[in-house]
Amino acid sequence: MTQLDWQEKVRNYDKRRDVAVLEDQADAIAYAIEHFIACAAEAIQTRGRFCVALSGGSTPKAI
Repeated sequence: MTQLDWQEKVRNYDKRRDVAVLEDQADAIAYAIEHFIACAAEAIQTRGRFCVALSGGSTPKAI
């Protein structure tokens, strides 16, 4: 997955949310990483900082 490919995976679901259509677990992890980095970069550019709180357990380990 190249930079910003994650945007091509998103489909409009309804007026309030979108859905990412992914092939497998590896694609889902790559999507999450690319989306996370893009959100962080946008926040830093807009507000000068990025803050995040991650859940415990195995969810963030792959990322």
